[in-house]
Amino acid sequence: MAENEPRQKEFIREIDLEKEMLEEAFQSMPGDRLDLEKKILCIAFLLEACTGEGNEPLDGAAACGFAEVLRGAAKDAARLRQELRRLQAE
Repeated sequence: MAENEPRQKEFIREIDLEKEMLEEAFQSMPGDRLDLEKKILCIAFLLEACTGEGNEPLDGAAACGFAEVLRGAAKDAARLRQELRRLQAE
């Protein structure tokens, strides 16, 4: 059984790493330069998770929440595009 112990510890470490990555992915900080990407990736992850990777229907309330987040992401993209145009004009 002693041979299996290192494998079990290694497996637990991988799970913790995934958890940390997910927590970081969902954490939104004001001024975070990755905020737009995080919003889009979070919705993609949640859509897959909520639909059993596309095999189950999506609840209407969840769809409305996802749509709200995506509208916010679209506003962020528009703002960034305007900012880029302004910087290119300077």
